[in-house]
Amino acid sequence: MSELFINFVGCNKVRFGKVAMTGTMRSGKIVFRKRLTSGVVLLLMFASHAGFSSCSRDEDRTVGIDEDILVSVGDSSLTKQDVLVRIPGGLESQDSAALFHSIVSNWVESMLLEEIALKNLDDAEIIDKLVEDYRRKLIVSSYIRQLSQREGEKAVSSSRIRKYYLTHSDEMKTTEPLVKGIYLKVTEGSSNLNEIRRRMKGATAEDIDYLEKYFLGDAVQYDNLNNRWVEFREIAERIPYRMDNRDNFVKTTKDFETSHNGFVYLLHISDYLPAGSEMPYEYAAEQIAPILEDETVAERKNKIIKTLYDRAVNEGVLRAPGYDLFN
Repeated sequence: MSELFINFVGCNKVRFGKVAMTGTMRSGKIVFRKRLTSGVVLLLMFASHAGFSSCSRDEDRTVGIDEDILVSVGDSSLTKQDVLVRIPGGLESQDSAALFHSIVSNWVESMLLEEIALKNLDDAEIIDKLVEDYRRKLIVSSYIRQLSQREGEKAVSSSRIRKYYLTHSDEMKTTEPLVKGIYLKVTEGSSNLNEIRRRMKGATAEDIDYLEKYFLGDAVQYDNLNNRWVEFREIAERIPYRMDNRDNFVKTTKDFETSHNGFVYLLHISDYLPAGSEMPYEYAAEQIAPILEDETVAERKNKIIKTLYDRAVNEGVLRAPGYDLFN
């Protein structure tokens, strides 16, 4: 059966045709063993009629053509090197060829869709403005991050976190019940299942040490949560059991067990806090640190902007006779 290919001989634009031969790379042309996606085929056909690709009929013309170019759409080109750097080493030759095909196909499809969209989209100017705004913000953000790295960005101190907690503790409420305890998933056929059950229910320091020393090899999943608060939701999502009222579950349940598809799920709850409780400091600290880090970045940004404003005003670059820039 004939196959669709993209030919690059004597042309730096897209061209397609049908041939009876197969292969991967031959005389400057790539012939795909796998078919191009129907979307790419349609786009190539559309592009050929819309004038996105224009090849000289003289296939002997090669002057000014970069032999490394695989395919071009308009002023954009995809080179062999562009594709090869995206293919990880160690793949089988068949997988490499398939990935090569996928990268080229996706690039062609993306570029042709962009060309079509730019010609037909009513809001193209708005999109250009949004892209430019995003570019400007990205540049500023990268610059501030670079300055932070030069200054040696420091982690938020524990004293600052505690001060924030003491000031805002009344506002910091849990939205989910929090628990401490032990969670373990084990196969139903484990010869140590009864001893594991006994140690889970005891949950003393000695029991936990024994579990971790002798039975971790039996465990499919294991979490010792006795030293930190976690949202019960994180544990409940691992257990195939419907818990409609999680607050009521943690309040009325200390030890829980269920089985499903050859596995036993065991949970011991040593402590809990219902939803709506004031967050304990050790749990709240994990929420506070990112807030203070963002505040630090914002403070640094404002400081930089103020410095740039002063410099621009002093150099006469920025003038605002009818507006107070600093209020």
